[in-house]
Amino acid sequence: MSNVQKREDTAPAAADAYQAQPERWLSPRALIYANNDEVVLELEMPGVQRDKIEVTVERDELTVTGWRQAENYENVQVLHQERAPFHYKRAFVLSESVRADKISANYDNGVLRLTIPKAEDSKPRRIAIQ
Repeated sequence: MSNVQKREDTAPAAADAYQAQPERWLSPRALIYANNDEVVLELEMPGVQRDKIEVTVERDELTVTGWRQAENYENVQVLHQERAPFHYKRAFVLSESVRADKISANYDNGVLRLTIPKAEDSKPRRIAIQ
């Protein structure tokens, strides 16, 4: 029983120390797939609120950042904390075969989906035989 009590006694201090650490940057896991019309990039970003995600394109670089803030617990004693505030960041180089100006974004169930249309001249086309 003393081990349990000892762990409870140290948990709040450990949680405070964990939250006091500098920002952590995580690279969200990605899935990239394509069809004839578009490239789709999906990034796993669980726990991040939609308004805390930023997608930017500068020249040929697509950058996604997001942050999860510390949870504010009132009138409770935190006994164990593994979910800490952190930042996601991931960058991708876009090829000339996509339309960076037409990227659309959707965020659902912790997954950010970016749909990037292909440029018309990069899409497959059928050549008529005469």
